[in-house]
Amino acid sequence: MTLSRYAYRTCPLLLFLVTCCTKAQDLNNPYGPSSTSNYNNPYTQESNYQNNPYSSSANPYLQNEYDRNDVYRRDGADQVDRPDQFGRTDQYGRTDQFGRNDLYGGKGRNDIIGQGDAYGNRDSGEYDPFGGGNTPSWRNKLGANIGHESHSTIIKEATYFIVASKVVRPGQLYRVSAIVLKEKQPLTVRASIQRNGVEVSADYKDVKEGIPETLLMRVPSTSAPGEYKLRVEGLYVDELGGAQFINETNLIFSQRSMTIFIQLDKPVYMQGETVRFRTIPINTELKAFNDAVDVYMLDPSGNILKRWLSRQSNLGTVSLEYQLSDQPTFGEWKIRVIAQGQVEESSFLVEEYYQTRFEVNVTMPAFFLNTDEYVHGIIMANYTSGAPVRGNLTLKATVRPIKPIDPNKYTKKNRPRPGEQRNNLYDADRPYDFNQNPNDVNNNQYDYERRDYNPPIVEKYFTFDEEIPSWYKLPYNYYEPIPCMKFFEGVYEFKYPIQDLLHYISSLDGMEIVVTATVGDRLLDEVIEGFSTARIFNSSIRLKFLGDSPQVFKPGMPVTAYIAASYFDGSPLSPEILGSSVLEVSTSVDMHAGGRRDVPTKQLYQMEDNPGVWEYKLDVKKELGVTGPRAYEELSTMNALRINAIYKDGYTGQRAQAELLMLAHYSTNNQHMKVITSTTTPKVGEYMIFHIRSNYYIDKFSYLIISKGIVLLTGDQDMNDFVSTMAIVLSAEMAPVATIVVWHVGKHGDVEVDSLTFPVNGISRNKFKVFVNNKKARTGHKVEVAIYGEPGSYVGLSGIDRAFYTMQAGNELTYAKVISKMSTFDDDTNGTHHLTWFSHEGNPDELVYFPSSTFGIDANRTFEYLGLVVFTDFLVHRRPSFCNATQGYGECLNGRCYNLRKRCDYFRDCEDGSDEAGCHYENMTELALFRKFRFNRIQRQYENVWLWKDVNIGPHGRYIFNIPVPSRPVHWMISAFSMSPSLGFGMLNKAIEYLGVLPFFINVEMPNRCMQGEQVGIRVTVFNYMTENIEATVVLNGSPDYKFVHVEENGIVRAYNPRTSFGEHQFFIYIKAQDASVVYIPIVATKLGDIEVTIHASTLIGKDQITKKLHVESDGVPQYRHQSMLLDLSNRAYAFQYMHVNVTETPIIPYEYDRYYVYGSNKARLSVVGDVVGPVFPTMPVNATSLLNLPMDCGEQNIFSFAVNMYTLLYMRYTQIKNRTIQSRLSII
Repeated sequence: MTLSRYAYRTCPLLLFLVTCCTKAQDLNNPYGPSSTSNYNNPYTQESNYQNNPYSSSANPYLQNEYDRNDVYRRDGADQVDRPDQFGRTDQYGRTDQFGRNDLYGGKGRNDIIGQGDAYGNRDSGEYDPFGGGNTPSWRNKLGANIGHESHSTIIKEATYFIVASKVVRPGQLYRVSAIVLKEKQPLTVRASIQRNGVEVSADYKDVKEGIPETLLMRVPSTSAPGEYKLRVEGLYVDELGGAQFINETNLIFSQRSMTIFIQLDKPVYMQGETVRFRTIPINTELKAFNDAVDVYMLDPSGNILKRWLSRQSNLGTVSLEYQLSDQPTFGEWKIRVIAQGQVEESSFLVEEYYQTRFEVNVTMPAFFLNTDEYVHGIIMANYTSGAPVRGNLTLKATVRPIKPIDPNKYTKKNRPRPGEQRNNLYDADRPYDFNQNPNDVNNNQYDYERRDYNPPIVEKYFTFDEEIPSWYKLPYNYYEPIPCMKFFEGVYEFKYPIQDLLHYISSLDGMEIVVTATVGDRLLDEVIEGFSTARIFNSSIRLKFLGDSPQVFKPGMPVTAYIAASYFDGSPLSPEILGSSVLEVSTSVDMHAGGRRDVPTKQLYQMEDNPGVWEYKLDVKKELGVTGPRAYEELSTMNALRINAIYKDGYTGQRAQAELLMLAHYSTNNQHMKVITSTTTPKVGEYMIFHIRSNYYIDKFSYLIISKGIVLLTGDQDMNDFVSTMAIVLSAEMAPVATIVVWHVGKHGDVEVDSLTFPVNGISRNKFKVFVNNKKARTGHKVEVAIYGEPGSYVGLSGIDRAFYTMQAGNELTYAKVISKMSTFDDDTNGTHHLTWFSHEGNPDELVYFPSSTFGIDANRTFEYLGLVVFTDFLVHRRPSFCNATQGYGECLNGRCYNLRKRCDYFRDCEDGSDEAGCHYENMTELALFRKFRFNRIQRQYENVWLWKDVNIGPHGRYIFNIPVPSRPVHWMISAFSMSPSLGFGMLNKAIEYLGVLPFFINVEMPNRCMQGEQVGIRVTVFNYMTENIEATVVLNGSPDYKFVHVEENGIVRAYNPRTSFGEHQFFIYIKAQDASVVYIPIVATKLGDIEVTIHASTLIGKDQITKKLHVESDGVPQYRHQSMLLDLSNRAYAFQYMHVNVTETPIIPYEYDRYYVYGSNKARLSVVGDVVGPVFPTMPVNATSLLNLPMDCGEQNIFSFAVNMYTLLYMRYTQIKNRTIQSRLSII
């Protein structure tokens, strides 16, 4: 039906008449009168108030005639997928947040955010004026429909405007900003927070006309989940009293009041190791949480194996450790931390590993580009001592596609309808499809019912250009079916051309290559494998605008956009490529009438502090040359901006292109405000400069700063000549992300609002420093670690092998992890523009943040997307929408509709692509799991943990200590964080790298226990990590406790009567550069018990010495003799000089070859017991080994040990023998 101009303007009267005759809808549920209200849901809004100016009869926006070329028009043939004109839903799937408004400020509720809150909850009980075929019964005191721009002669002026946060947190200082715009009588504004109908906090203030006030309410730290409400009342204070307005709305309770970090010393553990970890709770001010925390250790089945209750912290940090058993449950373990009701968990992997006689390690980069010249890496094979393995080597490369995502996770609802052609989203964000048909419209791999999930695997053996020694003769008909290096010396560096792989596979993009090294040892007759996996990515350059597309701009106001160039996997381009690149940006302006105007093309230059990022600033008024009296009218007709960026690479010749669509902000009177900043690096404690502009006269505007859902600062500012500048000091509560909101309320209720979300660097305040000095000890066996910072600060150090550090498995604290996790407070609100640089080398990701303007298309949604509730008695503009949420339709940013089931399905259902905006796509390559399992494990990876230390800086502002460096050469990555009482949390931006390589050292391997007369072989490995060959002397120190066993000619040693000698024995060896030599030293002990064996090696540049302990046990079977004596000390003390023991003094039997016992094996143990049943807990704990000399290797002995400890505790309880130390230790065991 087409309405004429006259009929259209008289339509409100017709709608009002129908409204009076229809049945009123149940206001507790917008989706139908038969629905049931959910009173247990804290996010629903129940109300009996029926006054709603947003009904179809009272909405002033529905009374305007739309131009046929207007992008917001709803009555033309251009409307796609148009459902019936019912419930409103915005472009992000959220329903209308603006609900009931009592225009005359009586006792009716003004719930501005009710029906769909700022976090997309569509289950609230707000009344929908367009819902389900029901028309509301809307009446006011005058019996007529009155609203802004109505045809009534009565114009209602705004009287009050109140803003508060939608989120409430435990321990939070909740702020409410209130201003009375017009009121002759004195007015007291009272605000209160209720939980389940019980008031938990309240505040009130006398508010004068035109002067903003802030109400403060402290939320109890013990607050629990429930139904929270904010109630704001305007009360008269004169003798008559009464209420000017009463407002109430639901709040969202969030248990999160802090950020809890869990740091482990490494990501992967093996059986029997000690798990060391720290818990670091940080409040919203970036300072320590000083209350007690509860910590739990959970196995993969969820069983609590140990708990630490009410643990006090060291400036907020709790450092603990847990000893794994030798047979734990293998899998993902969890550490659970509970602080003030908030729960945080972190997982780590426990693997089963048993060291082999030698190990093979394949070191290879984790990622390659398909344009790289070689796939390269290093093969190393070492014995347990670290000496190189000399044998043969086989090297194999396996090329296979990256494992696709399980298609069962995606249902048919994401597939296009038959015959429907949909816009493809960016190919970079889609999974790799190996069976993709470019001619098929339906070319997403999830749509194939019979997709081949196991493509063929290509295997290629490496060939070796090996020089065969002259003494090694090959048969004339020798043939190798598999290439093999016959003289492998322990280290081999391989390089294989990537282009050669294209002979076996058409494309390497989206593939992974597995290099498997097989090493055989001739002497041990063992073959050990090692592997490493790398992924190959597309080397094409991707250009993108930061932030989602489309975005919103204010007509006539400055526009800022950020553009980034990277590889398709998100890794940064090299400086050589960026240095030769050119970026050109062109912009076109779409008008409401259908015309288009072009802005001259600009060439941009990179940002100095952020290579690979360009900043584009556009002043449309200046660029288009719009001046004169018609400038305001011409700028108001702008509908959209299309910004096109073209990247040209002079180094590789590649080109890339990106486009950003920006839609004009909706305003009924074409009045706009804009807030920008000239501060490039906001930091806590410094000033941040804001500039506010408007295209109409404003005498004064209000502003508010919110972070983490907490209103931090409110105020107002005078406006002079359409521009105003103000400076605000940034506090720690604003870090890492904060938002400033500016608004102006006109005389007749016209609200213009804008916001700017900006990053704040709060970690830079605590500028502690860590230095690793290896110059103090010339030998390199020790290093000096110096820490400088605020006196009394806590510093946590951690050192880990780079092989584990590059996993980035989440166990280590990194700068990007800290910033990202703290930013999740504002996940559901308007965020900043951010960019994540991905590292091919395995370094932590780098984050870059830039300010971002509002995402809201109108004033209503600007408040909504910031998580704010607004109480007022006039309309807050919201662009009319005709998308029926009850039928599953959402609103695109350009006003059209789409099916909510198709949101975030990798296809553009909206013409502007807003249905795919704000989507967090899954990591298709499962990067975290790939990094964790991409190479085989070796023993040194589990053992290479160093510098795990907790330090408190002394009163002089420094802490210096020396620490031994492990002798094994390791590339250490040292990270540190600090907690200061006044400056809060701080950490090192990048880990400190330290190469712990000793130029000369030895490693001694020998058993720690042997039998009497047994010959013991000692293996001494001497390492030379210098660049020159050296000569060294290995010396076995002389001792009367052992003798050296001589090895005769041809390596013959007599087993029963070898030739031995006392004294010092020397061995002269020659060691090549970067190599090692092995010396074998046989000895035999001459006495029983513990003996010490000392070996040292020396060269011209240094010396190394190691002492090992050897326990020598006697032959035969132990025989026990027991002698007891009762002492009565009630009268006097006893003194005994001798005690009869049933053991012969000498083992010699006269004239016999046999002996009574083994000479030197006799020993005695004396115990004094004051109890009737013998000693209580002679060992801790008591077990079958300490009582019965039985091993603890089967269930029977373990049950016995458990029972004897339990019954001993019961005995102590019954006899009232109290020993808190024993009881506490046994409770832990």
